Amino acid sequence: MRRVPVLATAFLFLVGWTEAQVPAPPPVAPPVAITDADLKGVAAPKAEERAKGDPDGSLTGNVSDIAVADSKKGLTVADIVNQIGQNKIAINFVWTLITGYLVMFMQLGFALLETGLCRAKNANHTMMMNVGVYGIGMFAYWLIGFAIQEGGVGGVANLGGIPPLNSEFTMSVFGKPFGL
Repeated sequence: MRRVPVLATAFLFLVGWTEAQVPAPPPVAPPVAITDADLKGVAAPKAEERAKGDPDGSLTGNVSDIAVADSKKGLTVADIVNQIGQNKIAINFVWTLITGYLVMFMQLGFALLETGLCRAKNANHTMMMNVGVYGIGMFAYWLIGFAIQEGGVGGVANLGGIPPLNSEFTMSVFGKPFGL
């Protein structure tokens, strides 16, 4: 019975000791907004340095790579913000492409796995089946998959124009509509 108060007292002491050891955070200065005048002092690599090449990558991705809207005004905050937005979209597109390519390699990995698990006489059929099913899947997505995924996004002339994509195809089963 005496252990509980002793353990509780020790626990409270340790909690209080650890809380007392936390230092106060240093004061943080408020952020200062960047102005166009701040960007005038940013130095770009000189033409002589760029002519020597860029073996270590230190001349790539600097202020000289940002597109300037008005060459008379020079670099502005709006130019930098615009470039950041474009980079965000570009990174999203690249990531989507990389993951799409990885899906293709995944299909080949399944082909190798299934070929290794079957008898030697069936290896050719198994490999061709796995490669062929990828092509069939891409064709099916081109045919109807996008319409199901993005239903009603707008007219694509190759798919019949606006009306087929502006509404969901429904099928009535026992009086209840089911969207396809």
